[in-house]
Amino acid sequence: MKIKELLDKFKLNEKEYEHARYNMAKSSYFIHEELSYSEIMECSILYFDSDDGVALLKADAETFAEDGFSIELIDCRYCDIRYQDMRDIIDIFEDYEMNASALIAEELERESA
Repeated sequence: MKIKELLDKFKLNEKEYEHARYNMAKSSYFIHEELSYSEIMECSILYFDSDDGVALLKADAETFAEDGFSIELIDCRYCDIRYQDMRDIIDIFEDYEMNASALIAEELERESA
């Protein structure tokens, strides 16, 4: 994914992106979530390790479906992730999957009524 697309998707400007990427002080992440039965459902996280590492994590693992997520490095060769950040990200993805499943069940019930 191109940087401009990421900035738009995660509602970041170039200064915010550069600061998150190179601040050398604190890792950070930004969440993009769309949860609508009639639209595309998506949850993704743009993660910065603060030392030039950037990763795009998506809750749509091709191999593992709802039991995993995908990781794409963005214009870098590595991205270190703190344990606590990874726990938080997994919680975000699990909450998203639970909410998406509940939304789909509600809409299917409504359609069959």
